[in-house]
Amino acid sequence: MKKKDNLRVVGIGASAGGYEAMQEFFSHLDTSKNKQIAYVITQHLDPARPTMLLDLLSRDVDIPMVMIEDHMPVEPNRIYICPPNNNLMMKENLFKLSPPLKKQYPKPSVSIFFTSLAKAFESRCLGIIFSGTGSDGSEGIQAIKNAGGITIAQDEKSAKYPSMPTAAIRTGDVDAILTPKEMAEDILKILTLPDVPHESIVNVGSIDTIYDLLIEKFDVDFTDYKLGTIQRRIERRMVVNRSSTLQEYIALLKTSSNELTLLYKDLLIIVTSFFRDKSYFESLEKSIVSLVTSNEKRIRVWVAGCATGEEAYSIAMVIHKILDEYNVKKNIQIFATDISEQAIDTARNNSFSKEDVEHIDSFFIENYFDVKDDRYEVSKRVRESLIFSVHDLVKDPPFLSVDLISCRNLLIYFNTRLQTRIISIFHHSLKNSGMLFLGKSEAVTTLKDLYITVDNQAKIFKKDANTKDLNVNNLAYYPKRYSKRVYTGNQEIIIEAEKKIDKDVAIENSMAASMKEKLFKDYLIIDRNDAITYIGGNARQYIDFPTGNFNLDVFSFIKDDMRLDIRVLISKARKSYTSLNKRLKVGAVEKGEKIKYINIIVFPLQNNDFLSDSVAIIFMESSDEVLVAKDDKVMTSDYARELETELMLIKEQLQVTIEELETTNEELQSTNEELQSSNEELQSTNEELETSNEELQSSNEELITVNEELESKSALLRESNSDFENVFRVLDFGMVIVDNDLKIKSFTQEAKSIFEITNANINELITTVGTKIDLGNIRKSIFDVIDKKEKSVFEKANKGKHYNMTIYPYVSKDRGERVYNGAILTFIDITQSKLSQQKLLESKQMLQEEKDRVTNILDEQETITILTDGKRITSGNKQFLTLLGFDSFEHFLEKYNCICDLFKEKKNAKHLKEKMDGLLWIEHINKYENESHEVYIDDKNGVEHIFVVKASKKIYKDAQVVTFTDITILREHERMLQQQSKMASMGEMIGNIAHQWRQPLNALSASVYLVSSKSGNDTLDKKDIEVFSEKSNKLIQKMSATINDFKNFFRADKEKLAFKVEDAIKECVDFVKSSYISNNIEFIVKCDEGLVLESYKNELMQVFLILLNNAKDALVENHIKNPKVEIVSQKVDNDITITIQDNAGGISQEIVNKIFEPYFTTKFQSDGTGIGLYMAKMIIEESMSGHLTLENHAKGALATIRFGT
Repeated sequence: MKKKDNLRVVGIGASAGGYEAMQEFFSHLDTSKNKQIAYVITQHLDPARPTMLLDLLSRDVDIPMVMIEDHMPVEPNRIYICPPNNNLMMKENLFKLSPPLKKQYPKPSVSIFFTSLAKAFESRCLGIIFSGTGSDGSEGIQAIKNAGGITIAQDEKSAKYPSMPTAAIRTGDVDAILTPKEMAEDILKILTLPDVPHESIVNVGSIDTIYDLLIEKFDVDFTDYKLGTIQRRIERRMVVNRSSTLQEYIALLKTSSNELTLLYKDLLIIVTSFFRDKSYFESLEKSIVSLVTSNEKRIRVWVAGCATGEEAYSIAMVIHKILDEYNVKKNIQIFATDISEQAIDTARNNSFSKEDVEHIDSFFIENYFDVKDDRYEVSKRVRESLIFSVHDLVKDPPFLSVDLISCRNLLIYFNTRLQTRIISIFHHSLKNSGMLFLGKSEAVTTLKDLYITVDNQAKIFKKDANTKDLNVNNLAYYPKRYSKRVYTGNQEIIIEAEKKIDKDVAIENSMAASMKEKLFKDYLIIDRNDAITYIGGNARQYIDFPTGNFNLDVFSFIKDDMRLDIRVLISKARKSYTSLNKRLKVGAVEKGEKIKYINIIVFPLQNNDFLSDSVAIIFMESSDEVLVAKDDKVMTSDYARELETELMLIKEQLQVTIEELETTNEELQSTNEELQSSNEELQSTNEELETSNEELQSSNEELITVNEELESKSALLRESNSDFENVFRVLDFGMVIVDNDLKIKSFTQEAKSIFEITNANINELITTVGTKIDLGNIRKSIFDVIDKKEKSVFEKANKGKHYNMTIYPYVSKDRGERVYNGAILTFIDITQSKLSQQKLLESKQMLQEEKDRVTNILDEQETITILTDGKRITSGNKQFLTLLGFDSFEHFLEKYNCICDLFKEKKNAKHLKEKMDGLLWIEHINKYENESHEVYIDDKNGVEHIFVVKASKKIYKDAQVVTFTDITILREHERMLQQQSKMASMGEMIGNIAHQWRQPLNALSASVYLVSSKSGNDTLDKKDIEVFSEKSNKLIQKMSATINDFKNFFRADKEKLAFKVEDAIKECVDFVKSSYISNNIEFIVKCDEGLVLESYKNELMQVFLILLNNAKDALVENHIKNPKVEIVSQKVDNDITITIQDNAGGISQEIVNKIFEPYFTTKFQSDGTGIGLYMAKMIIEESMSGHLTLENHAKGALATIRFGT
């Protein structure tokens, strides 16, 4: 899971006294100003008890607080708390909980969390150390600082227990020391700094002033670091120190050595990890196999900018893996360097946590790591191949003859000029075909001609052996004073200063160059600390590179047979500030062999901008050779003089050594005495501390036990007190508690409506407090309750207000015994209750009157009206009793419980039954209130009546008015209308049949005439009779089929059947086709295949016939040219839709709303009945649950039939 780039995380570490500090911090923190910050608390907690920190702190914050769970993602604008008995770590943006290590205390570890936070969020994190005992968190503070984050410690004076803040401050890596309130005010400013610095900080000369201060104190030159990076760090330090201007901050740097150190550490971003970018290391392993397995006896590697060493160890393990796989043995020298002494010390320490190595492949863990006390150490075999050294890549001489250089994610902090120079230095340092391994955002673009790309994706390059080294001037370091820096906005321009050299200087330079070339070819230059700063010529032949840990001390490199002599020469040269030389014997000294000599010249160098108290050591080979005599007894005078000289030199060396040893011995003696004294004091102090510790441990155990009991009692007391306060707060009636002396102990706010009481009346007699109503003899009433130990109830009224006053005895328990310690008075306002009772009486009277009025109204209605609860009838009007022949409702209930007992069974879908869909009949009506419901009931004479049932909304619980409207006569009228419609349709059909029969009858008549003619002429033969018979039979069969279709068309459907809409349309079209043809009407039919309807097919065809005949009549009556009718069936919005469209001119707007009314017709009375369209609508909507509309559209009438699917 990727981290959100705009998310910032504030890690908070605390122990004893931390709650108060955090409470003050969060109470002053305005979280609304930046909602992209998450706060994570790791406080030392008792592992055996749940923490109350979340509940306590939540009162002071206005953002969510969350108890952390394993693998929970960190979200902005939250406060997270680590649960007890867990260590907390960050993995990218996920929390990871793990059991604490057995030996580790306290829990959770602040340092473990801070270290993981630094790796996960780097410069986007901030660490705070609040009050606490011990030193937990100090290592984590260093990790956050090294990663580029901000570190803050609580001001020691404001901390209840200052040990943790003090330990953090002593690391020297704390950016600010503030009170919790100051932290809350400044933290948002720090974390909301932009990624690009404000232009206002750029000031010509001001940045250079800061560079000068850093060079003067730390001898580190940041002038060629990227300006943006430098500015961001400076601006952040300005915010931390509340410096409003750059000049103000520079003034602070000049006076505060500590702030200058903090800025220096801020500029050194120390971030690394094992096998960072794993795929790159896999590519590296493949690329260096041939280099590692070559015939060379030694492999030299330089890891520049190694930080805390993980990358150097990773490369070492890769090389050892290759050697082990190919069974090759070689001497491995890996020089791991960094500018930070603190980082190098950490790297040398070779101790890593489980979290540091958990992402490494198991192969490397199993083969190249050892586990000691829950810490991981790189194995001795690998460790011995690494040499860690403090080294400034910008200024210090590089390592030479190197097979592989790794410099990953360091060049990104340098400007182009310095990048070019460093890449040139690497080219000079590498052997021919040596490898260069860079970070994923780095390249050799500026000097790509010097290298051959091996793997561009993994950033692996090889030195081009055919390319010569650059000019030495391109490799040399020149301080910034040799150049001029100009700032434009955020851009930095460097202008090389002109070097004016006069004639004398030129001669001196020429002389120096000639001497260096002819005489002083091989030389070393060392600084005031005897560290090698430059190697000239072939001086490497006189030195040996040490194994294991080393520094640049010259005496670690000088060969053994010259070391003591050179030490003496350097010491004397510095004391006398003169040039000294000595002739030393080198080579074989066996009898009969020649002795070789070398001249050593040592002299101090003049101080300048680059050199201070430096010394030059020159190696010059001597041409003199002396033959060692074969006979010990024979000795030449020259040889004797040589021995005397050598003896004198040895004495001088011995004298210098003795002096140094005496001085050293005196210092050691003094130190030893001090240490012995300190040791005795510490021993005494330790014994006292052990005794005190035992006493404190015993006292602590007792205090813990007492504290547990007190905490338990306190919790119960707090809970009871909280309950009491909440009860008093929510009580909406007056209550007063008095003791046995009638003194007021407490009261509710509502009691002020009875008494003139305030908090000042506490512990005063209740009888002395004024009242707003007449309470009678309140004193006597209270004492009666206390004496009788029973409650008393009184009703008090005054000025229209009514109260129930109840006095209870106040009961408490003392060692299990009930003790009566006063009384409780409650005053419940019953004024509204009194008014409600009066209104209830009035309402009952009004209700009875209303009931009588409604009953009279219902009795006058023609409809039957009942009142039901859904199961039983509770009332019925006079019409109900008359229909069924009962003289009273009670007599009806003697025979029936429910009106549904009278419902007759019918197959009609609308017919109500006792239960439908699993519901009672009244429930069914309520659920389908928009549908029509019918019941069939016989009256007292056995005559069947049809009723439409309607139910009103419930007038109150379990009571509903239901009306039964008699539609028996209406149904009879509908049946007659249907019959009339059918007869009209039959007339239309007969007319259509007549059209259909006309042609076959004419054909039959012609055939009869032909037969008759032939018979009269005696030309009729058997074949003519057969032809006549065949044609006649076909015509008769066709006419018979027409009769059958006619009979089927008017046969009533008894049940719904599935049929194709297309078939119904085509069958109906066949009936009317002949009449349409005879009137020259074009008939267009468009039917979607597969449309199936489950309904009454014949009734639908009757509707088609009515609509098609109406369309034909309108076309003929209006004498339309090119008359046509189009019938279309299709699926629209999941509904089956059938449209019939003509071009007869449409329907008059005056009658368009009346066309579906019964007996309405636009034809002459003799031509139309006025019930066709009415019956069509009844069939579609009542019988077939469809929808029929008729409207004007496109110069004609459009009939639309729609069925839901």
